[in-house]
Amino acid sequence: TGKIHLEFPVAQDVRLGQFFEVWRQPLSRSQVLDRAIGPDDVLRVTVNGTETAELENLLLHDGDDIHIEIRKKNADVGS
Repeated sequence: TGKIHLEFPVAQDVRLGQFFEVWRQPLSRSQVLDRAIGPDDVLRVTVNGTETAELENLLLHDGDDIHIEIRKKNADVGS
């Protein structure tokens, strides 16, 4: 489904980078999972349809729809 579920014994702030740390997977402006981000790539992050500059420091909220897109700078956005 692409949904993640987090439960804690007490309420706390959780950031996207912390979630990737639990997965033991990289999340940075230079690499997302197994995909290195090069100078010809564009990294775009949206939360609920709104672009954000946050990545690993993105504060997670219940119901957020987070998209991480990596594409070539010269790639046609409509394809």
